[in-house]
Formats: sequence, structure tokens, C-alpha cells
Amino acid sequence: MGYAVAHEQTLETEECCSCGVVFAMPRSLQKQLRNNHAYFYCPVGHSQHYTGETETERLRKLLEESTRSKTALIEEKARVEAERDKLAKQARRIKRGVCPCCKRNFVELGRHMKTKHPEYAKP
Repeated sequence: MGYAVAHEQTLETEECCSCGVVFAMPRSLQKQLRNNHAYFYCPVGHSQHYTGETETERLRKLLEESTRSKTALIEEKARVEAERDKLAKQARRIKRGVCPCCKRNFVELGRHMKTKHPEYAKP
């Protein structure tokens, strides 16, 4: 006594990039080969593989780029804040009469800057 088993499988066709022979493979195998870029062979024996970027690889690359951009933005923000703090400190010192060039105190800082450091005020 024998049993009949019905099996249905979807096949995807491919054309060999070397010889042009058309062959078929299961859809699940094709998906796996596209994802891992592994080599497979046509019925004549030519090796080939899928080179296109998968959706997962594209999204991973996009995520890495986004992470790098975010890190660069955070670093730039820290640099700007440090520069702002440095300028604020210098402004406070100047208000107290400390020369930014020679670090000495002067009652008439404006006159000192004009006579001793005229190039400092020039753009």
C-alpha cells in the first residue's frame, strides 16, 4: 500500500550571468542567498552570488550614519559651550580691568589697549 503526498513550493527563476541558462530555486533559498551573499552555482557549474545591498544592510548603514551624526553634533555642542564659557570668562576679566593680552590690571583699560595693543582691536 502506498501513500501519495502533495507538496507545493514556489520557485523563482534566475538567469546565469555567465552562460545565460535559466534555472529555478525555491523562494526561501533565493531570499537566504540574497541576505548572506553566499555563492551558488548554475546547473552548468558557474559560480555566482547576489551583490545588491539588502534592506537590512541599508537600514543598518543608515542607523550607523545617524549615530555618527548625532555623536558629531554632541561633540560640536560641547565645543561651542566650552568656547562660550571661555569668552564669558574673558569678558568678565575685561570688565574688571584685566588686560586680555598682558594679563595685568588697569584702571583705564581702554586707554591701555589703544596705546599698548592697537592691533588687538583691529578685525
